[in-house]
Amino acid sequence: MMRFLMGFLLALALILVEIGIAQIFLDRDANCRERISSGRIVVDPHSVCTPEIGINLLNALSRGPFSSTRSEVSPIMAWVVSGISFGILGGFLAQFPRRTALSFFFGLHLAAIFLFTTIACLSQYIL
Repeated sequence: MMRFLMGFLLALALILVEIGIAQIFLDRDANCRERISSGRIVVDPHSVCTPEIGINLLNALSRGPFSSTRSEVSPIMAWVVSGISFGILGGFLAQFPRRTALSFFFGLHLAAIFLFTTIACLSQYIL
């Protein structure tokens, strides 16, 4: 039980820090786009600010499974769901040896980010 709790808390801390960093970059991009739109010079925001694939990646990091939905889901709810789901995954993987647990956790985390980013990119054209 102690290993589960330690794995849960470590995974939760890692995910929440990652979500916070992604949210900072999303806010910086929004400020960049706002400054460009208020300027007199016509510039493509994708050439100056974060490109679209980067925004989709940051949304996948920040919102997790809610990144592909275009509806406004509360960021707090997305953070809680992502944190708890990856925390439970970290708790279960903490039962394995350290190297195996870390390999599987980061592998599954990268696969989830790739999946959420791909769905977010494709949802622009499908939905």
